[in-house]
Parts: sequence; structure tokens; C-alpha cells
Amino acid sequence: MAAFVRLRGWVILAGLALVLAGCGGGLASPSAAPPTVSLLSLLPRNAPADRRDVQAIETGIEASIHAHGGRAGAYMVNLVLGNSSEPSLGSESWQSCPGIGARYARDPQIVGVVGPLTDACAAGVVPAFAQRDVIVVSPTADAPVFTHVVAVGRGGGVCQVSQQNAFSLVGCRPADFYSRGVRTYAHVAASVDQQGPVAAATFARLGVKRVYVLAADGEDDWMLAPFREEARRLGIRIVGVAGPNVYEPTRKAIRKQVRAVLASHADGLFLVGHEADPAGRDRGLAPYLQELRRRGFSGRIVGSFWLSNGLLTEFAPQATEGMFYTSTRVALVALPQQATAFAARLNLHGRYALDAVYGAAATNVLLDAISASNGTRAGVRAALFRVRENGLLGELAIDANGDPEPARVSVFQVRRGALVYRRTLGVEGGTGG
Repeated sequence: MAAFVRLRGWVILAGLALVLAGCGGGLASPSAAPPTVSLLSLLPRNAPADRRDVQAIETGIEASIHAHGGRAGAYMVNLVLGNSSEPSLGSESWQSCPGIGARYARDPQIVGVVGPLTDACAAGVVPAFAQRDVIVVSPTADAPVFTHVVAVGRGGGVCQVSQQNAFSLVGCRPADFYSRGVRTYAHVAASVDQQGPVAAATFARLGVKRVYVLAADGEDDWMLAPFREEARRLGIRIVGVAGPNVYEPTRKAIRKQVRAVLASHADGLFLVGHEADPAGRDRGLAPYLQELRRRGFSGRIVGSFWLSNGLLTEFAPQATEGMFYTSTRVALVALPQQATAFAARLNLHGRYALDAVYGAAATNVLLDAISASNGTRAGVRAALFRVRENGLLGELAIDANGDPEPARVSVFQVRRGALVYRRTLGVEGGTGG
């Protein structure tokens, strides 16, 4: 049984007990001509950088539908393999995703969408599908703005996707994406802000008392408000916040920042940032960590980054040895044995195995919603927020905002350049809006 510790609006779950079972919603008896609905897989099939991830997610989607006999309750399920990338661009683009979503939304057979891959594309397709009452369940997008409100330091104002950083949606709120006032989106991974309490809990576990923060967006970062709240509760003091543009350093800036960290007497360093170019971010961050270690900083480091494309351990192997990472996706080893067996049957390993598991988990949520519905878009949408299941991700429910309950965040540690799984915490928090 999971142990809950309430955290002034957040709940940390320790020792998660995951029950193995299949996707909910039984199969109806065969009939001569069962009604058919369509699910749309909407992923960037033209994106060279993400091709293997996309193929793994699609494999998981197809395997989920096959495991259910091509049905969801009384309905036959037809899978449409869509494309969220324009051939000329080769990737998901915030400029093109609204139009792509609108085109697919006009197909009356489509009652649900698995995808998209990124937050930036979700900002375009979610409103387009919401106009037509089509639900979207993403296996990978983890921005909180589609489901709940997150306080930030100076954020607010106009909601827009930044041209400089397609992942920056700070200032947006759920109401900005649903013009009809009806929510149509859910996700199965934790959201970015939910890493904040887990990072604070990790520092506390390590005995850290004073934390300096390097944040790509400065105070306007989704993780900082929940991190501050939990750090305060745990008796951890934040002794400095540096940003923005801390990951684009000059030698002079590096020396200045290193002096500030050392002068603060911090025994912990929190690295936050969720950028469109993780390799560029890590290339800029590496000199900071190398200089800090060279100058004698021996404190603990926790990073909350998108792990799959990060190269920090390669750019600064000695400086990053022993540091911790949080991830909005749970490590495969921490998931039920059902998930491990699922990935093994597909002959997938590493991050691609996890891609397939999360693709299948998002599909299972959609199949559950269809099974519990009357087959209409409105009926499927209403059923989405009542989904409760034990499956590949363990116990999972979709709450009224579209967030998974509980949201699970995994913690890894760098050992000899490799990420070694340490633990998983569950987080409940966030508000509607």
C-alpha cells in the first residue's frame, strides 16, 4: 500500500504499490456489424531526430489496440496513422500544428487522438480538436498549462509560444486552450512542475540545507514555485536564483556565477530548464559545473531536465558524476512487470521501450473512454475524466483537469556516465483554471 505524506497542497507517495492488471473496459459480444470509431495517432513521422521515438510510440499504440482485439467495448477501433509534421519542416512545429489538427478534426469518424509528441505542438492541436469535441491524450507532452495553473515569479500576460523557445508557454492557463470552456485533453506522464517537490524531497533525503538555483527562465519557471513551497516545508533555504540565459555563458559570466554560488555557501545546486535544444543547453551548462567543481564545490546537484536528448554527462563527465536527475516518466524497472513484459514482446529496450509503454498507456486510456461511452465525441470526452485502471503504468486515474493521479516522478543518479534508477515518488497537486 502506498504511504502518503501530505505537503501543504502536495502529497508525496513513498513506496508505491503497483497492481498488475489490464486496461479496463470489457469487450462486448461479437455482433454482425459492430459500429466503428477511429483513433488518430498524431506524431511527427517526418522528424529525423525523433524517428525512432515515434516508431516506438506507434508500435506501442498498435500493440495496445491489437491486445484488445481491435475493439473498445461495443466498438471496433480503426487506427489512423496521422502526421504532425509538415514534410518541408521535418518536425513538429508550433506554426503548422494548428492547421494539421484542424484538418484531422474534420474527419467525423475520429473520436480520440494519441499525441502529439511535444508541448509546442499540443499548444496548437489541443485548441483545434477542442473546437470539434475530440479528446487528445499525450504519452509524452508534460507542460502543465493544459490542465492546471502553476504560479511563476513574473509570468503572466499574453499566452503565446515563444519563437526563441518553442517549449516556453509560461503565462498560459488551461482557459487559453478551450474556447468552448470544455476540457478535451489529458496526459499520462507527470507534468514538469511536479518535479519541483520531488527535487526538494531529494535534497532533503541527501541532507542538503542551502540550495542555489540555476534556472534557464529565472523565476519564470514552472518548477520553482512548487520547489520553493516544498523546500520551505522541509527546512531547505534557497540562497540564490540565477537566470535567465544562464546556459549561454561567457567566461566572464561563468566566473561571476561561480563566485556567487560559492559565496552563498550552498551545499546543493538545483538545475532547472525545459528547452527546445537540450544539447545546446547542456553545452552551455557544462563549463559552469566544471568550474564549480574545480573551485572546490562539493555540494549535491539535482537536475530536472528532459533526459532523452541531454548530453550533460558527456560534456562534463567528472563534474556530473553522482548528480541526480528527475524525470516526468517513470523508469521501466519501476513499472509493473506487465510493462517490462510488454516491451520485451516488442523487442524494444532503453528509452524506446519506455516510449512504447507510454504510447500504449495513452491508448489504453482512450480505449477505456470509448468503451464507457456511447460512441459519440461528447460521450467519449465525458468518459475520459472518469477513467480508472490498473495497467502498464500501475494504478492510474484521469482527474477532472486531465492530469494523471497519482503523477509519478522517477529519480536517477549519474554513475560512470550512466543514469542509474534510484526511486520513484508520486505527487498530487496543482489547481484547475
